[in-house]
Amino acid sequence: MRRRRALPLLVALGACVLAAPVRAEEPASPAVAAPASGDVPVLRFGAGSAKGGFTRLAGVLAQGLEETGDRVRLDIQHTKGSCENIKLLLTGELDVALVQYDVAAEAFKASQSPPDEEEDGGDDDAFGGWMCRISADMARGADLTLIAALTEGAVQMLVRRPVRIDDFEQIGDAPVYLGKDGSGSFETAKVIVGAAGKTVEGLRLVQGGSGDAFDALRRQELLMMLRTTERGDEDIADIVSSGLASINPLPEDVLNRLIDGYPYYRICQ
Repeated sequence: MRRRRALPLLVALGACVLAAPVRAEEPASPAVAAPASGDVPVLRFGAGSAKGGFTRLAGVLAQGLEETGDRVRLDIQHTKGSCENIKLLLTGELDVALVQYDVAAEAFKASQSPPDEEEDGGDDDAFGGWMCRISADMARGADLTLIAALTEGAVQMLVRRPVRIDDFEQIGDAPVYLGKDGSGSFETAKVIVGAAGKTVEGLRLVQGGSGDAFDALRRQELLMMLRTTERGDEDIADIVSSGLASINPLPEDVLNRLIDGYPYYRICQ
């Protein structure tokens, strides 16, 4: 019998996105503010938490700009990550930000959705239909431009050994960790759970940071965790090498739904 390899799902983890206002009557800070003569323009740049990977990447970008002529500077602003960054871009409070690619792609899709013409005088400001609970009306308020995809991330399902999950129904009421609510990793996990025919509301979610979740997995208090990280993540490598958890392949039907429905997901090779 052919054994299925535990291939993680691949998603662009750090995409650099630029926002400009769509409506001319809405004055917002331009992407590159007009500086006084001799001044260097400054961009409000959304990163992540103070010690997070997005902030480290933003620091590298800022240093690179300084070393290549200092024609523009970055005002690095700490945020909660992808979800807050995309919202601040759409509301004009950031000029450029690092956003997980699937979150950015969903915002693009939301901006292209037509207003609901059936509702008399209503708007389509209902939240919840798009990643990070943005509304289509909010997304249509800004013109988003993808500057570059900077890093690739892998979505990996870690399962307490010796358990193997072939169907998400096996999870039942067991505790699982999907990431911090509002993070890009959590939003990706929600999509995966949905592709499995479940909702996050129907799962027993463990809250907190990833460090706490790894500790719970080591204590055998956690059944499963979904992590979106750069490939070669040390925490994942450590817990797998310890023999306490293994990388479980996503069920094939879930993978097929993800790849068919979201072209920015693919299998890591």
